[in-house]
Amino acid sequence: MDLEATAHLQSDHRRLLRLLDGLDGPLPSGASAVEERRTRAVALLVAESRHQSVEEDAFWPIVRTALDCGGRLADRALADHVENRRLMRAVEDSEAGSAEFEEALCALSTALREHLVFELQEVWPQLWTAAPSQPLRDLLEHLER
Repeated sequence: MDLEATAHLQSDHRRLLRLLDGLDGPLPSGASAVEERRTRAVALLVAESRHQSVEEDAFWPIVRTALDCGGRLADRALADHVENRRLMRAVEDSEAGSAEFEEALCALSTALREHLVFELQEVWPQLWTAAPSQPLRDLLEHLER
């Protein structure tokens, strides 16, 4: 497996986890704290949207062809993406500081963390041994655009 492409995707995962970590903790009080939380949530939504797009365009097709069980893994991941987009819309459609916003953000955080664990613990170990390096180099080029 191409180490550079792997490092790039793993860096993207770490960035998403940092964004999620930045939203953990006690709920803010005061207008400026609520606005900061909204800003952080928007940053998460933008990063996750980009991440999903890259995975759907380039990563999951490689998984499908490189692994015997790749179709099953990709199908699960794409189903996760559908659910995560629904949760992202719920965050977008609610007012920062409201109970609905916090519930949607908590559900999204849980779903994203579970999805990242799935990728890191189930998919990546199999790709380390099975994926041809040229498709991963192509993926890295796609990520750098």
